[in-house]
This record gives sequence, structure tokens and C-alpha cells, in this order.
Amino acid sequence: MALLGTTAIMIVQALAAFSVISFFHVQKRHPETANWFTTFAAPLLGGTGMLYVIYLLAKNASFAAGSAASDWIFTSIPYVVGIAGIGGVLWALFLKFRDPQRYSDLGRTVLEEAHER
Repeated sequence: MALLGTTAIMIVQALAAFSVISFFHVQKRHPETANWFTTFAAPLLGGTGMLYVIYLLAKNASFAAGSAASDWIFTSIPYVVGIAGIGGVLWALFLKFRDPQRYSDLGRTVLEEAHER
């Protein structure tokens, strides 16, 4: 089960790295704080490195699992991660079109009382 959590966290970290590039350089939000290294090169290297580690983890998963590699739970791990990811994307798209207010509140829960806004 630790392999499932590790894989999911690494996928989220890779997505976050590429999201930084998208936010600052593709969507051109906050161009005054965009920097070639901190908002492009470092996230690109980090995200690419994470994707490579995810590939290595998937390729050598049976070694990491040891004797549990033949168990049905272990073989279902990639499907569980994929279903959870696709389900999250579909839920976000559903909220975006059916309940835009709730969708816009998704990222605001933690910093609701912060004065930075």
C-alpha cells in the first residue's frame, strides 16, 4: 500500500511542477514575478525528474513489492491510481460547469482568512 501512496504523491508533485510553468509562462499570469529559472527551468527539471522516477517505480514495482508482487492488490495499484486521477478530473469538470461557485472555491479553503488576497 505504501507503493500506491508513493506513486500518487509523485504524480501530484510532477503535475504541480508543470502547473507552475503553465501558470506563469503559458497563461501569462503575474508576468512581473515570472523568472526563467524559478518558474520555468527548475519546475521543468523537477517535473521531468519526477516523471522518470515514476517510470522507474512502475518498471521495478515487483522488486519494490517483494513477495507481495503477485497479490491482486498489488497488480491493481496502477488502475486505482488512474481511476482516482481521472475521477478527480471529471469531478472538477462537473463542478466547473454545474456549480461554478463551488468550483471557484476549491483552492480558497485554506487561505480564506489570509490577508494576502
